Amino acid sequence: MTTREELISETIEALKSAGITLDEAVERVPGSEIIDGLWVPNPSTWTADDGNVEVEYDSDSGEEAAQLYVDEGSWGNSSETQWVKVYYWRVGYDEDGDEQQVYHGSYLAEVEPDEPECSADEHDWCSPIEVVHGCVENPGVYGHGGGVIITEVCRHCGIYRETDTWAQDRSSGRQGLESIAYRDADEQSLAWIASLDGETAA
Repeated sequence: MTTREELISETIEALKSAGITLDEAVERVPGSEIIDGLWVPNPSTWTADDGNVEVEYDSDSGEEAAQLYVDEGSWGNSSETQWVKVYYWRVGYDEDGDEQQVYHGSYLAEVEPDEPECSADEHDWCSPIEVVHGCVENPGVYGHGGGVIITEVCRHCGIYRETDTWAQDRSSGRQGLESIAYRDADEQSLAWIASLDGETAA
């Protein structure tokens, strides 16, 4: 019994030999379609690639395939948000049986940093003005481009978290993104925690 993969391969060869038309290719392979003038054997199969390796996904869209590519990838350890540009496409064939990319595009996917461990069960993010500075109404909040940078500190371990609502992807130059970055505790944040412990003890 002929498998689907064998049927697709035979159909491609028939196109190359001018034995069939694109419409006839659709009739021969169930579920295949003509998209943008090309015969697409597997319309739900998308290829995603960031320039390192191509991976195929069964997805509803190219953007979804690109996000899966990032979600399943390994991007190293980072203390701040990264962005990965992923290209996606479907494979189609023209009337001569030559392979072409169908509905190709790119997607800028976000890779969030791993939240550092806390000395307590979980972080408790606060905005003490004596540590994060700024104005009394919005401590730790500073204007940045079309957004703001919000600085918070954990009351347990003193680690800082900075949220930038107008971040920029350095590789593409795209602005208006949102990023998160973590900074190690310092003398100021640790002194603040010590003062809280002193108040509790009193």
